[in-house]
Amino acid sequence: MKVVSSRPLIIVLTILAIFALACATGSRSSGGAAQQTYENPPMQGGAFMELRSSLEAETNPGTRLQMIREATNQNYFLSSQVRSMVDLFIERDERIEVVRITQRRIVDMNNSYAIVSGFAPEDRDEVHAILEVVHDEIRAEEERRRAEEEAEREARRAALADFMQETQRADQEHQAQQQPEESSSSSSSTTTSSSSSAYCCLGSSYNECSSGAAAADCGRFFMCFINCGMGSGCEDQCVEEHPLVEQCRADPSKDHLCEQD
Repeated sequence: MKVVSSRPLIIVLTILAIFALACATGSRSSGGAAQQTYENPPMQGGAFMELRSSLEAETNPGTRLQMIREATNQNYFLSSQVRSMVDLFIERDERIEVVRITQRRIVDMNNSYAIVSGFAPEDRDEVHAILEVVHDEIRAEEERRRAEEEAEREARRAALADFMQETQRADQEHQAQQQPEESSSSSSSTTTSSSSSAYCCLGSSYNECSSGAAAADCGRFFMCFINCGMGSGCEDQCVEEHPLVEQCRADPSKDHLCEQD
């Protein structure tokens, strides 16, 4: 593995990875004050009013129920819309049947009391039980998603830890190889190294590059690595896409130049 980074870059990667994980978690838990959005958008107001008008025009309860079944196959509903359809029926069994038909197409089950409250007190337990089945399914699905998200975060943490260990090992090998060369090199090599003006700042980590093109690839490499998800194979992929990054080397003695930027 041919890696550009050394310990300062590892620190930057760690900080940014933690920040990315925190932002991802925050984005999932925030939004309580924002306008309500749904994974499956409910039937639009105008379209629902047309449906309700058609239901009102139909006098046969059985045909009405069939119309609701057909509409349910292609649409989702708000609790208030289901309540509105329930109110079109008089007979208890027909009213409960509307709930059975639409129960898995209700997008705001947290507002399902709007449906339950439309029934006589002696029928509310039965209606609540019908809707509670869907509540349980939703809760199970949410728990599954949370578990998947946590597993994904853990995988990223593990991938980052592996990357850090491999980078440290490669950096130690590189430094071990450079030490004999530095001890026997002439002063001209030092002058050549210090004369380079192209560099890449990764956070507060200064990386000296052989050319402006290499410095540009250094920045692109890092963004590629982050966008890739820092998983297995990301480093090799990003080095392949931005090969000039291998012409950059971290120089902690010049980190102050990046801190000033």
